[in-house]
Amino acid sequence: MKTFNKNMVFMDYETTGIDTSIKTQDVPIQIGCIFTNRHFEIKEEYQSHIKWPKMNLWKEWPEKHEAAFKIHKISLETVKKYGLTPAKICKELKQVCSKFDPLPVIISDAPSFEMFWTKLIFENDTDRPTSFPFHYNAWSVYPLLQFDDISVDMKPHDAYEDALLLYKAVKKSYKMRQK
Repeated sequence: MKTFNKNMVFMDYETTGIDTSIKTQDVPIQIGCIFTNRHFEIKEEYQSHIKWPKMNLWKEWPEKHEAAFKIHKISLETVKKYGLTPAKICKELKQVCSKFDPLPVIISDAPSFEMFWTKLIFENDTDRPTSFPFHYNAWSVYPLLQFDDISVDMKPHDAYEDALLLYKAVKKSYKMRQK
């Protein structure tokens, strides 16, 4: 099997909910990224909690976000204490992506979900005009993960750990096809 000439970023988010409509009140609260070259060699890693301005008004997760909290178990206190603003995350991600040519392609088991939250974060980019630092679309590996017998250790609902899990599964599947 031939390799493709793309850099990749295996990406995952933890969010306050899964509403990806234009009028959503949900936001991403944690991002995890594993940046690789076309040979699946890890070149960079990125992770952060994401602190949105409206969170400064909250004492605890609002009731509408309680279901998400039960899944990801990330406390509002943790996000407030360690989270970076979306503008700071934009700056850091652009710095990481600037090391890659061609731009990294977002790889995910739910690419429209990752792309939606990434674009939402970059709406807060204070360093405009600038270009989106990723390839213009994201690639789904969901079918690949459904058809291959791939098992990897898992610590779910941590964005970085989920991105790493996805990377390991895709790399394992790719190596199986090389034989």
